[in-house]
Amino acid sequence: MVVDKVINNNLVRALNDKKVEVLIMGCGLGFKKKPGDPIYEKLIEKVYKIIDEKEENKFEELLSSIPPEHIRIANNIVEYARNEMEIKINDSIYLSLTDHINYAIERAKNGICLKNALLIQHRLWMP
Repeated sequence: MVVDKVINNNLVRALNDKKVEVLIMGCGLGFKKKPGDPIYEKLIEKVYKIIDEKEENKFEELLSSIPPEHIRIANNIVEYARNEMEIKINDSIYLSLTDHINYAIERAKNGICLKNALLIQHRLWMP
């Protein structure tokens, strides 16, 4: 694979072996890279194949603005669910879950606590 566009140090847009555009995430993957440079396979943590241009632009913008740790959390959750539940999960989950996790972490850092009306409050009864 070769670099098509460097988005940040950890994210690049590339062309895979079939000349399909993909987003590739990996620690230091885009550092000092320019279009046409080869991508070192050992640095690749995740490859995202985007079907349509609208989704690609949203995904690229989202991934470039979110800390890599938040992206890894979403990736780990999706992979765990796929392995443990043995179900098919649409790849669009990466976009929505990553965004959700990032905002949840940012709210927590800023001391913003949202109540979940769907959770049942259990109270311990003491005689």
